[in-house]
Amino acid sequence: MKDDILMTLFGGGSADYDMLDKCNYDFEDILRHIDSFTSREDMDFNDILIGAIDEYRSNLEKAIEDKKEKIEDNIQYLENKMSCCAYDKYDEIELIDNQNNLEKLEQLYPFDDIEYNTNYLDTQIWVADDEIKAIYKEFLADEVEKENEKIGFVELDLD
Repeated sequence: MKDDILMTLFGGGSADYDMLDKCNYDFEDILRHIDSFTSREDMDFNDILIGAIDEYRSNLEKAIEDKKEKIEDNIQYLENKMSCCAYDKYDEIELIDNQNNLEKLEQLYPFDDIEYNTNYLDTQIWVADDEIKAIYKEFLADEVEKENEKIGFVELDLD
């Protein structure tokens, strides 16, 4: 009965809704994303998938911001240390590494970088630009894996 109601309201088939059972995002979060691009009256099954993908990208965006903030704090610490205190060449190397890492992270925009195709059971997500994909792999492999597990029905492959 539940599947019949869902299929009537939103389209799709029972296998499509079984796929959504694997998704561990809060539906309210998904719905918040859906509300940003369509009305609830016009919402269909693919919109639910897009909402979940938007939650995925939003979570990665937050992870990027957190990493950037930590690096910026470390850069500030090293710059302060180098301006007032004794420092060594390792501090200089660490500062340069942090600045380079920050530059790489500033190139990432999950809502632009992560593309998708929603076609019911054939839904896919990917990063088209290989250089950008390498940055995700270098800095966010764990976060991507975590989000892959949360979204459940699709996976971003960084290899």
